[in-house]
Amino acid sequence: MALRMMIPDAALVGRPVILALRVTGATPDARVTLIVELDRGQGQRAPLSQSEVLAQPDGGADATVSVTPPFTDDAEGLIVATARAEDGAFLGVATGLLRVMA
Repeated sequence: MALRMMIPDAALVGRPVILALRVTGATPDARVTLIVELDRGQGQRAPLSQSEVLAQPDGGADATVSVTPPFTDDAEGLIVATARAEDGAFLGVATGLLRVMA
């Protein structure tokens, strides 16, 4: 099981950022919960988005998520996406650095 995430190279402050997520290896027709958070460091995470997708017969699930990071100036933040099955079982995690410019 795996989760991949595509993050744009840079974004503008206050503007939505589109993330492309791909889960593989899920049970076909199962509901997969995708949670996207901003890691603020020192174990602190700010929730950005939560969505649910249905796994296809091949066990894959795709989602496009729009998030707006809470930055007001030039900054970088670690985006963490987690995929969980209906029963709460961990399916995968993906991380990526997002650069935001004012």
